[in-house]
Amino acid sequence: MGENLEIKLAKSIFTEGFDYLCSIILRNPYQQKYFDRSDVEKLKKIHMEAFLSGIEGDLNNVKRKGFILGKIHFSMSIPFSATLTNLEKMEYVLSGFIKTRFMELNFNPEDALKKIDGIYHILRNSVAYGYLFSFLQIDKVVIREKLRTVKYSEEELRFYVKEHLVWLNKIIEDIKKLRKESSVELDVNKCKFSRLLEDETVLNISKKKFNILKDIHEKIHKTAIDIYYSIEERNFINLLFDYINLQKLSAQFLSLLTVKIAVRSVEDANVDPLTGVLNRRPMEFILNNQYQISKISNRPVSIALLDIDDFKKINDSYGHLVGDCVIKQVSSILQKSLRKSDLIFRFGGEEFLIFMPFTEKRDAFKVMEKLRKKIEEKDIICGKNTIKVTVSVGVEGATLHPNETVNDIIERADKKMLRAKRTGKNKVVI
Repeated sequence: MGENLEIKLAKSIFTEGFDYLCSIILRNPYQQKYFDRSDVEKLKKIHMEAFLSGIEGDLNNVKRKGFILGKIHFSMSIPFSATLTNLEKMEYVLSGFIKTRFMELNFNPEDALKKIDGIYHILRNSVAYGYLFSFLQIDKVVIREKLRTVKYSEEELRFYVKEHLVWLNKIIEDIKKLRKESSVELDVNKCKFSRLLEDETVLNISKKKFNILKDIHEKIHKTAIDIYYSIEERNFINLLFDYINLQKLSAQFLSLLTVKIAVRSVEDANVDPLTGVLNRRPMEFILNNQYQISKISNRPVSIALLDIDDFKKINDSYGHLVGDCVIKQVSSILQKSLRKSDLIFRFGGEEFLIFMPFTEKRDAFKVMEKLRKKIEEKDIICGKNTIKVTVSVGVEGATLHPNETVNDIIERADKKMLRAKRTGKNKVVI
């Protein structure tokens, strides 16, 4: 078969296969939200150029076009998993069309199928590299900003957080430049931070929390080793997943570290004596640090504001001691029901703020709805009085917009909590 006929046939098969797959994607409610017709035409053009380059044997151009496709998909906020699935489907569809068309023309499809397999192996890997490069560009800026922010933190926190951020920043540079040799210490036993963690009394936190920190730190180093292996193999799919895992572990590590140090630093002054939860004094510092961590790791966070309904009537009917008892028991339900990683603050008299790291808004809603029902069903016993209590809750998630602050999220959650009050109370508004 002549080269011109091969290219002509390949172009025809690609167009037919791409249009067929797009018709399926655009009928999928999950996927169609990412695309409009102009996006599809743009992606089709670049994808076809990559495919035809592969047919002609120009594999370097397949890599270049794949890299561009990865960056575009990232800018459209399309999850890599969805893009990877679509590329695999595209290969499957094209292979099926090639078998059919080649058999119609009495051509043997085996060589063409092998070529398709090679093209899409390179294309998937290059698309992953485009995603990875885009992640690195953003994370580099965020870490630089975090290092500036950390300068104004308390001295002990600044030391620990800065050590890890500098280490992470060097790994990002190594990935960007595809260095096979690490610029950081990969051996967890020789790491400067590990030496600090040799003695649990250095951080002055409980043995259980110390062991959790140590375990996450070890996983961070194991993942870093995997990163350099993936760089050496030029396996960008694995490298992307390794990098995302590293950022996730780093976010957990910094989250635990900053909270424990901040709370411990002036522990007595930071805990509300009535409820045993955090008061407002350390709230701004802790929440700002947690929010910055979520930006570094590109992970979701949610905030809920919970207010006890008709609390003034409780005080007026039963007295302030019973009122205090109700607040204390509602607080106890919160502490027993929420995760250890969730942070509870007494925000006002009968109002609580709950910060939920690594939690999408819809998941936070489910958590708060269960909590609301649990409080509604609970008999609050204060001395001889048995009181039924309900709560109104507003839930809001971070947008991770560059100009967004924690106070913006709190204000939105507060408005939703007030809407819950106005529209009948005893409900969660999202």
